[in-house]
Amino acid sequence: MGIGVHSVSCNQPMAKTPSLKPILVALALLPCLHTSALAQSRQSCTLIVLEDGTLAPNASNQVLSSKNHRGRSAEVQVSATNARYSVFIDKPLGFVIAPQGGNDNMQLSVTYSGRGQTEFVEKPSDIPTRIKRGDTFLDIDMTAERFNGSFPGGDYRAGVTVRCE
Repeated sequence: MGIGVHSVSCNQPMAKTPSLKPILVALALLPCLHTSALAQSRQSCTLIVLEDGTLAPNASNQVLSSKNHRGRSAEVQVSATNARYSVFIDKPLGFVIAPQGGNDNMQLSVTYSGRGQTEFVEKPSDIPTRIKRGDTFLDIDMTAERFNGSFPGGDYRAGVTVRCE
Protein backbone atom coordinates (compact mmCIF):
# COMPACT_ATOMS: atom_id res chain seq x y z
CA MET A 1 0.00 0.00 0.00
CA GLY A 2 1.31 3.47 -0.91
CA ILE A 3 2.09 6.09 1.68
CA GLY A 4 -1.05 7.84 2.91
CA VAL A 5 -3.40 5.64 0.88
CA HIS A 6 -6.08 3.71 2.77
CA SER A 7 -7.72 0.60 1.42
CA VAL A 8 -11.26 0.89 0.14
CA SER A 9 -13.77 -1.93 0.12
CA CYS A 10 -17.43 -2.61 -0.38
CA ASN A 11 -18.59 -5.85 1.22
CA GLN A 12 -22.07 -5.81 2.68
CA PRO A 13 -24.79 -8.49 2.76
CA MET A 14 -27.41 -8.31 0.05
CA ALA A 15 -31.14 -8.14 0.61
CA LYS A 16 -33.13 -11.25 -0.26
CA THR A 17 -33.81 -11.66 -3.97
CA PRO A 18 -36.86 -13.63 -5.14
CA SER A 19 -35.81 -16.77 -7.01
CA LEU A 20 -36.55 -17.52 -10.64
CA LYS A 21 -35.87 -21.25 -10.08
CA PRO A 22 -35.18 -23.25 -6.92
CA ILE A 23 -31.55 -22.24 -7.27
CA LEU A 24 -30.90 -18.56 -7.90
CA VAL A 25 -27.97 -16.92 -6.23
CA ALA A 26 -27.43 -13.27 -5.43
CA LEU A 27 -23.95 -11.93 -6.02
CA ALA A 28 -23.77 -9.76 -2.94
CA LEU A 29 -22.69 -6.23 -3.63
CA LEU A 30 -24.95 -3.62 -2.08
CA PRO A 31 -24.94 0.03 -2.95
CA CYS A 32 -22.29 1.68 -0.85
CA LEU A 33 -19.75 4.42 -1.26
CA HIS A 34 -16.22 4.48 0.09
CA THR A 35 -13.37 6.85 -0.68
CA SER A 36 -9.63 6.60 -0.16
CA ALA A 37 -7.80 9.92 -0.20
CA LEU A 38 -4.34 11.39 0.13
CA ALA A 39 -5.22 14.15 2.57
CA GLN A 40 -2.81 16.84 1.37
CA SER A 41 -3.25 16.43 -2.39
CA ARG A 42 -6.97 15.54 -2.45
CA GLN A 43 -6.41 12.45 -4.60
CA SER A 44 -9.09 9.78 -4.35
CA CYS A 45 -10.46 6.54 -5.68
CA THR A 46 -14.19 6.06 -5.14
CA LEU A 47 -16.23 2.87 -5.54
CA ILE A 48 -19.97 2.98 -6.12
CA VAL A 49 -21.92 -0.25 -6.53
CA LEU A 50 -24.44 0.46 -9.26
CA GLU A 51 -26.10 -2.92 -9.54
CA ASP A 52 -26.27 -6.19 -7.63
CA GLY A 53 -25.45 -9.37 -9.49
CA THR A 54 -27.48 -12.55 -9.77
CA LEU A 55 -26.30 -16.11 -10.33
CA ALA A 56 -28.63 -18.45 -12.18
CA PRO A 57 -28.40 -22.23 -12.64
CA ASN A 58 -27.60 -24.02 -15.87
CA ALA A 59 -29.98 -26.77 -17.08
CA SER A 60 -28.30 -29.49 -14.94
CA ASN A 61 -27.98 -27.31 -11.80
CA GLN A 62 -24.25 -28.12 -11.75
CA VAL A 63 -23.17 -24.55 -12.56
CA LEU A 64 -24.49 -21.37 -10.94
CA SER A 65 -23.25 -18.31 -12.80
CA SER A 66 -24.00 -14.68 -13.51
CA LYS A 67 -23.17 -15.61 -17.12
CA ASN A 68 -25.98 -18.17 -17.37
CA HIS A 69 -29.38 -17.33 -18.87
CA ARG A 70 -31.23 -15.06 -16.40
CA GLY A 71 -27.99 -14.31 -14.53
CA ARG A 72 -26.62 -10.78 -14.21
CA SER A 73 -23.18 -9.28 -13.58
CA ALA A 74 -22.66 -6.92 -10.67
CA GLU A 75 -21.65 -3.41 -11.77
CA VAL A 76 -19.28 -1.12 -9.86
CA GLN A 77 -18.20 2.39 -10.85
CA VAL A 78 -14.59 3.29 -10.03
CA SER A 79 -13.73 7.00 -10.10
CA ALA A 80 -10.04 7.84 -9.76
CA THR A 81 -8.43 11.28 -9.67
CA ASN A 82 -5.13 9.91 -11.01
CA ALA A 83 -3.62 6.76 -12.50
CA ARG A 84 -1.84 5.58 -9.33
CA TYR A 85 -4.69 3.36 -8.09
CA SER A 86 -5.32 -0.33 -8.70
CA VAL A 87 -8.53 -2.31 -8.29
CA PHE A 88 -8.45 -5.60 -6.41
CA ILE A 89 -11.28 -8.17 -6.37
CA ASP A 90 -11.41 -10.62 -3.44
CA LYS A 91 -13.51 -13.68 -4.19
CA PRO A 92 -15.33 -15.54 -1.43
CA LEU A 93 -14.24 -19.00 -0.29
CA GLY A 94 -17.84 -20.20 -0.36
CA PHE A 95 -21.43 -19.16 0.01
CA VAL A 96 -22.30 -17.28 3.20
CA ILE A 97 -25.83 -18.66 2.96
CA ALA A 98 -26.51 -22.05 1.38
CA PRO A 99 -28.71 -25.07 2.04
CA GLN A 100 -27.13 -28.07 3.72
CA GLY A 101 -24.41 -29.42 1.43
CA GLY A 102 -24.48 -26.32 -0.79
CA ASN A 103 -20.79 -25.55 -0.21
CA ASP A 104 -19.67 -29.18 -0.61
CA ASN A 105 -17.73 -30.36 -3.69
CA MET A 106 -17.80 -27.02 -5.44
CA GLN A 107 -15.50 -24.21 -6.50
CA LEU A 108 -16.18 -20.47 -6.87
CA SER A 109 -14.47 -18.30 -9.47
CA VAL A 110 -14.78 -14.57 -10.11
CA THR A 111 -13.84 -12.60 -13.21
CA TYR A 112 -14.20 -8.92 -14.00
CA SER A 113 -14.11 -6.66 -17.05
CA GLY A 114 -13.67 -2.90 -17.36
CA ARG A 115 -15.11 -0.28 -19.69
CA GLY A 116 -14.80 3.48 -19.78
CA GLN A 117 -11.40 5.02 -19.04
CA THR A 118 -9.83 1.62 -18.34
CA GLU A 119 -10.86 -1.14 -20.72
CA PHE A 120 -10.06 -4.83 -20.31
CA VAL A 121 -11.89 -8.11 -20.76
CA GLU A 122 -12.50 -10.94 -18.31
CA LYS A 123 -9.59 -10.91 -15.88
CA PRO A 124 -9.45 -13.46 -13.06
CA SER A 125 -10.14 -11.93 -9.65
CA ASP A 126 -6.61 -12.64 -8.41
CA ILE A 127 -5.08 -10.20 -10.94
CA PRO A 128 -5.28 -6.52 -9.88
CA THR A 129 -5.79 -3.83 -12.52
CA ARG A 130 -4.25 -0.35 -12.67
CA ILE A 131 -7.08 2.17 -13.16
CA LYS A 132 -6.73 5.23 -15.38
CA ARG A 133 -7.86 8.69 -14.26
CA GLY A 134 -11.62 9.14 -14.63
CA ASP A 135 -14.53 6.70 -14.50
CA THR A 136 -14.18 2.98 -15.13
CA PHE A 137 -17.15 0.63 -14.89
CA LEU A 138 -16.48 -2.91 -13.66
CA ASP A 139 -18.69 -5.85 -14.60
CA ILE A 140 -18.10 -8.59 -12.03
CA ASP A 141 -19.11 -12.19 -12.73
CA MET A 142 -19.16 -15.16 -10.38
CA THR A 143 -19.42 -18.86 -11.21
CA ALA A 144 -19.91 -21.79 -8.83
CA GLU A 145 -19.20 -25.24 -10.28
CA ARG A 146 -20.26 -28.46 -8.58
CA PHE A 147 -17.82 -31.39 -8.97
CA ASN A 148 -20.33 -34.22 -8.35
CA GLY A 149 -24.06 -33.98 -8.84
CA SER A 150 -26.17 -30.86 -8.78
CA PHE A 151 -26.55 -28.05 -6.28
CA PRO A 152 -29.29 -28.68 -3.69
CA GLY A 153 -32.31 -26.42 -4.07
CA GLY A 154 -32.50 -23.41 -1.79
CA ASP A 155 -31.25 -19.90 -1.13
CA TYR A 156 -27.58 -19.17 -1.93
CA ARG A 157 -25.71 -15.95 -1.14
CA ALA A 158 -22.08 -14.97 -1.68
CA GLY A 159 -20.14 -11.74 -1.34
CA VAL A 160 -17.30 -10.20 -3.33
CA THR A 161 -14.98 -7.52 -1.96
CA VAL A 162 -13.84 -4.74 -4.30
CA ARG A 163 -10.88 -2.60 -3.19
CA CYS A 164 -9.19 0.43 -4.73
CA GLU A 165 -5.70 1.07 -3.39
